[in-house]
Amino acid sequence: MVEFRSACRRIVLFAAVLCSLTCHSRAQEPDAANLLGQTKDSGSMPLWSTPTAGAIKELGRVARNIERGVFLVGFPKVGTGTAWVISARHRLLVTNAHVADIYFAAGNQLVAIPSGTAQIYTVEKIWYHPGVRRFLKDNPSLSVRSSDPKEGEVDSYSPDLAILQLAAGGPDLTVEFPLATSDDLAELFAQPAAIIGYPGHDTASWPALGEKAASTFHEGVISRVTDFELGTSVPYEEQQFVQYTMATWPGFSGSPVFLPSGRVAAVHNMARPAEGRYKQIITIPHGVRADCVLELLVHHGLEGMVPFEIDKSKVRVERWTKPDPRSEEARANYAKALELVSEAEDLVYNKSQYKAGSDKCNEALKLIPNFAPAYYVRSNAFNNYFVDHEGSQEDNIKLLSVAHEDAVKYAKLVPSDFAGIIHVCRVLNNLGMATENYENNRKALVILNEVLTSKDLSTYQRAQAHSSRGSALSHLGESDAALREHNEAIRLSPQSGIFLWNRSYYWRGRGRYDLEAADVARAKELDARPSAAVAADLAKAQKQGQTIVLVEWKGKWYQAAIVMTNADKSLIHYLGYDDSWNEWVTSDRIKPTK
Repeated sequence: MVEFRSACRRIVLFAAVLCSLTCHSRAQEPDAANLLGQTKDSGSMPLWSTPTAGAIKELGRVARNIERGVFLVGFPKVGTGTAWVISARHRLLVTNAHVADIYFAAGNQLVAIPSGTAQIYTVEKIWYHPGVRRFLKDNPSLSVRSSDPKEGEVDSYSPDLAILQLAAGGPDLTVEFPLATSDDLAELFAQPAAIIGYPGHDTASWPALGEKAASTFHEGVISRVTDFELGTSVPYEEQQFVQYTMATWPGFSGSPVFLPSGRVAAVHNMARPAEGRYKQIITIPHGVRADCVLELLVHHGLEGMVPFEIDKSKVRVERWTKPDPRSEEARANYAKALELVSEAEDLVYNKSQYKAGSDKCNEALKLIPNFAPAYYVRSNAFNNYFVDHEGSQEDNIKLLSVAHEDAVKYAKLVPSDFAGIIHVCRVLNNLGMATENYENNRKALVILNEVLTSKDLSTYQRAQAHSSRGSALSHLGESDAALREHNEAIRLSPQSGIFLWNRSYYWRGRGRYDLEAADVARAKELDARPSAAVAADLAKAQKQGQTIVLVEWKGKWYQAAIVMTNADKSLIHYLGYDDSWNEWVTSDRIKPTK
């Protein structure tokens, strides 16, 4: 899989939140598999199977000859993967769709370095397979057919392929890979094979200027052939998901899986996790069968740019281009779930109707069981109800336990959202107060200390984290440190009433009712000014000639002014909110006002 590296240590944050016999081919020994109850349809391989010494020698010879045709692709500090040459003349490389997506994540930039050299090429064009599926907006249960990276991350259980074209410049390409023949593909099961690419355990960082890229070679056998849903009772034409025994790591994504003949049988794209005996972690590598590359080429009219003939009458592209009921249903459910959560937000945040809001979230979750925004809003409904109502200790603990469960669920589904991690801490602080078990506050403090080391926090998120850290410290009896945290939150976001409310609770706990009253008065003043603030911001933006648009944030649309635009992103200012909410957004989150 592709390897992404982030400046923020989200894996650490998330952890804090979640506490020798020789194999023979079937042609050589037709009865061996039958003795084990295995058939070509079932496709399973004995665990002890390894390629013959002769096959390994031949695979190694091929790897040495083709090394210069294997490219490290990606962009520094964004991600890396592997690609390989299918047309030297036209500078076409094959890789995964999710590797090609790095281009957009890096602001329309992608570079490539052939193995054994320090020569840098740039990618100028990308074509996606028409059958690529994506998860809509961080929802692992909603996969739709889409070639648009803005729709979401690639679903690996699909034709996860793309063609890259390198820009002019640099030496001519000298190596190109042939694809497996139809006869090769029909007899893949139990065949020796190898992979060559750039796994992260060897290519741990992007090469420094002048440093050579060095590929890694692993060998094994093809162990199973299925469709993209791991089914075996399907026609041969649909058995385009190939499993093999080579060990793979992130960074191998896009690598060629080739036969001793040198012909590419599959394009590696994922390693499926599985739990083995004694709880050891096992990953099962998979790739997309080579005939999917033909589909990609034909679909985009690129068949004339490769050095081999393609019989288009045998390439079944139409099944990827006809309407997909699964995608249509998913999109309809997604739109309805978004609408329900938007209604829930209004009920919870604006009208304090917590039961009605949580009911809307329940409806959304019936449509999409893992719909992250519904968990987030429902968690806030239970948490805010606790804050606004007097209840027994038993009832409060029940409320906050559900709020905590929903908050953790959201953080697991969207680990990149710091707001979700900070919300977990907010609930933990309340849970510590309700249970009088301050271990919850200590857990929140550990997480917040880690969150605040990240440079990726927005100003408002940093203020949220400081305010929550102040609450945790206050419960733990560290009054002076707690006050400093509350003060810092207010300094960072002076126009946000919530941080004054939080400091007012601190003053109340210390008997400073005069200071509590002052913070409450100022908080109410800020909470009452949105309409006036919107009008003032609108007048200012119009005076400066800024474009007014609607911007999506957590499923809801807000008025905003475009401050500046850079490539495919715009810096926007939400009308009625202070500058701490300013953020860079992509075009898919922007639409014109009516």
